[in-house]
Parts: sequence; C-alpha cells; structure tokens
Amino acid sequence: MQKHKGDSVMIKLSNERIQQIWDHELISAWDERGRTKMWEVINNFVNRVHPKGREGASFQDLIDYLVHLNLKRCLDVDHRIDDYTFKAWQQDVIGFIAARSKGLSDELMSGTPKPLILISIDDYKFKRLNVTRGIKEATKIRRAIVKSKAEKTVFARSLGNTSAWGAVK
Repeated sequence: MQKHKGDSVMIKLSNERIQQIWDHELISAWDERGRTKMWEVINNFVNRVHPKGREGASFQDLIDYLVHLNLKRCLDVDHRIDDYTFKAWQQDVIGFIAARSKGLSDELMSGTPKPLILISIDDYKFKRLNVTRGIKEATKIRRAIVKSKAEKTVFARSLGNTSAWGAVK
C-alpha cells in the first residue's frame, strides 16, 4: 500500500506486484564484488511497499512482515518453529542468491542483462534453506566433545607395569 503525502489516496499493491518489487530489489542489488548486504535489500523493499516504510520497525517486525507477505525467493525454513523466517541480514546478495539458486547465480555471473533475468525469474529453481541445520550440527559436535571427555577414565593400576601381561615379571 502507498499513501501520498497530502492525499487521501491509498493504492493497494497486489501480491504479484509486491513479488515483482522484491525480485527487482534483489536482482538489482546483485554485484560481482558482494558489496551489498541483504539488510539493504530489505530496507529498500519495505520503503517501496509499506505505507510507513521502516519507521520505528524492529528487525523482528520486518521479519514478521516478510513472513506475512510469503514472498518467493526471500524466506527460509526454521524447523524449530516449523515456519518460514528470514535470517540472512548480514549475508551479501551474491551469497544469498548463490546458496539458494545455482542457475540464477550462474546467469548473473555470466553477465546476462538483469532485465532479461527479471522477465524469466520464475524459470529459475529457488530453494529455501534450513536455518536450523547449522545449529543441529553444532549441537551434535558439542555433545560428542562432552561425551568423549566424560568417557576418558584412567585407572591407576594401568599406569604401572605390574599388571601388564606383556611385561616380564
């Protein structure tokens, strides 16, 4: 929705148009050097589609807004809460796209004009990442370390040769 200052005119954007704006912001922010971060894409997107922009909104408010919109090529899966979420604030745009769509990343790297990519963006396969995968792996590693430390038991009798069968007595 957009509201023009001084006007009482409210323009409601369709879901399709909101998706087009998201795709435009995402693809136009892509550069080979990886200078643009995803928080900039979110900021530009919200300023274009939300009547109040980002004014007074926390990160959690923005995540809730993105989940509410249910955009393609945006959200990942959080299996802990069994819902979609967005956790890639600090990730650069090139990494965000490369992790989720190899075909789209290859087209951008090859120098295909961005308007041509935007026209056929639905043709590229885009997967949602599991944001809890790294947490599960870290938990497994931490538990294995704790378990291995707990299982190391040295008996005093095994330190000397008096109980060693291989030693001559």
